[in-house]
Amino acid sequence: MKKPTTPTEAPAIQRIARGAIQTFGSTYPARLINFAVLLLLFQILVPEDFGAIATAYSILALVIAIRDLGLHYALLHEHDNVHELAPTHFVLSVSLGSISTILALFIALYSEHLFELTRTFNTYITDTQAQQNYPKVAIALCILGAFDLFRTAALTAETQLQRDLEFGRLAFAHAGGTILAALVGLTVAYLGYGKWALILGFFPYSVTYILFYCTVVWLRHPPPLNQIHTFNAQAARRMIRYGIWFWIGGIPKIFIQHYDKLIISLFFTLSLRGIYDAAHSFAQIPTGAITMVMVRITATVYARYQNNRDQLSAAYRRTTRLILRTTVPISLVLALEANRWIHIFKPDWAPAAPLLQWLIIYSLCRPILDDVHPKALQNSLRRKPSSSSSSPPISPITWMR
Repeated sequence: MKKPTTPTEAPAIQRIARGAIQTFGSTYPARLINFAVLLLLFQILVPEDFGAIATAYSILALVIAIRDLGLHYALLHEHDNVHELAPTHFVLSVSLGSISTILALFIALYSEHLFELTRTFNTYITDTQAQQNYPKVAIALCILGAFDLFRTAALTAETQLQRDLEFGRLAFAHAGGTILAALVGLTVAYLGYGKWALILGFFPYSVTYILFYCTVVWLRHPPPLNQIHTFNAQAARRMIRYGIWFWIGGIPKIFIQHYDKLIISLFFTLSLRGIYDAAHSFAQIPTGAITMVMVRITATVYARYQNNRDQLSAAYRRTTRLILRTTVPISLVLALEANRWIHIFKPDWAPAAPLLQWLIIYSLCRPILDDVHPKALQNSLRRKPSSSSSSPPISPITWMR
């Protein structure tokens, strides 16, 4: 028998639902604007520009996955003590972020040797000019890796906002940063600066996006620099023990998402990588906003109502049905009509059409992949982080029974 909703739960449920609508309603228009800018950038930039910067993003994603111990999930799980433990989380995040930034700079410094090694085993690349453009990747990786440290430092404030169910501010930070970055990228590209349009703007890890996002979340919860002396070593160990499970599950997910792209970048050409990423961009337009909503809200909802599984399941079923009914038709139209509308761009982008048709399955399954990972782990780790760590967590297979 389902438990009735208590009077204290009802307002929070309404805030969660309102937050989902705000996140979805702001993210989708932002992605549409970003998509319109992408169409214009396809007319200005060449595939090689996109390929070089996208390669840097893939390398950075793997570096971030190595240091991402899921500490924001662990802090969120400490629901009643989130603000008290914020300085501890901040110190841990910045420390790990510094390591990943140094690693990214190290890879950028020796990237030329890496590309030379891959070309030694590659018999397909014969275009000398294409080989000489790999320094673009190193430049982009240096800049993006340095600014990622700011994004890591903002995770504490982001988690505090999630704990307080302030999804509206988070939605504004993401949507505003996405729109501003797209406009900055278009302006820089129009002025003829090529790859700098994709480093300074457009992409979600661009300089403009990170600066805007960090500013918005820090205006509500500034970095707790004056509270670092309250660092709680015992709580830090609890968060690491809890978050390590997200780290174990997160690395394979990031690897699956990027290994094919890195193979194209390293063993073929940057131009082909740009075309491949263009097809991925078109495939994710309908489902990208879904992923953003599910990932941002899943952890918060479970942290507040982790003992009311029936209520959570009913809410997710209704939300998923609504989202799929909205996006599946769009995905099908984009894929089936790819050969027609792809011709509005330069001939350089024509090979993206057949790739997009093959990516239709990826387009439909991506939100499920991103949602199942945190949801399964959070349901399997139902015990509090403060409890004994000797008892093994319930596996995702057990949760799905």
